[in-house]
Amino acid sequence: MSEYTEGCYRLLNILKHTVRTMYLEKEALNNDIRYLRADFDNYRKRTEREMEERASERLDKFIIESLDLIDDLEISMSHADKPSSDAEMRKGLRIFADKFHKRLTTAGLEAIEVAPGAPFDPGLHIVGATAPVEAGSSGKVIEVLRKGYMLRGKVIRPSVVKVGVEKEVR
Repeated sequence: MSEYTEGCYRLLNILKHTVRTMYLEKEALNNDIRYLRADFDNYRKRTEREMEERASERLDKFIIESLDLIDDLEISMSHADKPSSDAEMRKGLRIFADKFHKRLTTAGLEAIEVAPGAPFDPGLHIVGATAPVEAGSSGKVIEVLRKGYMLRGKVIRPSVVKVGVEKEVR
């Protein structure tokens, strides 16, 4: 083989090696891009989830802090229902209360309904007072002293109730 031919073969081998190296580098860069896209997609999903959780936590906090306002609103409505109160004020207060309750219900708030005579449930109720009752009515709710609430199925404020306790026989 001539020197010229040997030089061409060497050059061809160098070019083949360079092409192979460039191909491997291109594949490595493509893999890096795939990993970066996957990492970014995971980051975006995690960030969206965290933002939704923070928004939900802020909404929950607002609702929990609003429970006192709901109590005050219900007291105001009970005073407005008296015959001596202004009919227009009563109507306006009722409209406001209905809208406020509807919005809170849409956000997941629900009142804990307790009927007199229902059994005391420590998961939903707190004993605020007791009263003597006849045998057989012990451990049953007599009266709701403060309404309780659940937020998306979780008790955020238990109902405070008056519970009947059996009279002591002497």
